[in-house]
Amino acid sequence: MTSTHAIQKKPPRPRKPRDIIPAELQGVYADVAAKAGELRRQGKTHMEVCEELNRLGYRTRTGKPWRHPQQIIKLLRSFGGEG
Repeated sequence: MTSTHAIQKKPPRPRKPRDIIPAELQGVYADVAAKAGELRRQGKTHMEVCEELNRLGYRTRTGKPWRHPQQIIKLLRSFGGEG
């Protein structure tokens, strides 16, 4: 049997802004983002960037080590990098 009911599409979800890091924290993360961008340009993976930032003593705003590649991607995107 064929249904005569039209399937309603859900409206598209709004896209997240590229500025994931709030404006008040941008200054705090500027040097971390610069270092992360430099490491990525050297060909390091996102996980290798996490490890290197930890080795150099950089921490997240909560004082924890960098653990997830997605953190680096979001950090770089917030500062205009490709992630």
